[in-house]
Amino acid sequence: MTYKNLYPNIDVRYYSEGGRLKYDIVAHPGADISRILLKYEGAEKLSVKNGQLIIKTSVGETKELSPYSFQIINGKKKR
Repeated sequence: MTYKNLYPNIDVRYYSEGGRLKYDIVAHPGADISRILLKYEGAEKLSVKNGQLIIKTSVGETKELSPYSFQIINGKKKR
């Protein structure tokens, strides 16, 4: 599922990979990436450990890997 123009020239794409929810923030030419904000509702605590964001809630913890950027050039993902 893709939400187009969540911010001007910025889309967010949600998908599943290996049974986990993932998302990509897609910045198109002219996008102002400084406008991107993430808010974690219901989180009791946020911390960073080994480059991962640890999100503690009343029902347990979840982790987000470090963000990275890439371009798709000639059909191949380049970091």
